Amino acid sequence: MLSDAPSGSVARLDHSPWGRDVTLVLHEPYHAASGRICRGITAESEGLHRPALACQRRDGSWEPVRLLHQGGRPALGSLPFDGGHQ
Repeated sequence: MLSDAPSGSVARLDHSPWGRDVTLVLHEPYHAASGRICRGITAESEGLHRPALACQRRDGSWEPVRLLHQGGRPALGSLPFDGGHQ
């Protein structure tokens, strides 16, 4: 599905790396800096919409990967800056 489905495709999955009973909305595939083809995904479950990402392995299968940036901004929460003190 991730290889062939057009952008905007929707899939309902009982089990996925993004949870159970999740609806995935696929976004346009792109070539990542790593050289792999990746796809942004919106994972919808229990009324929550979360950004997700999957990238293609050399063997053609897909794996979920950690989403680090979205729209040029960090996707993960940042730690408070403590000025270098611990």
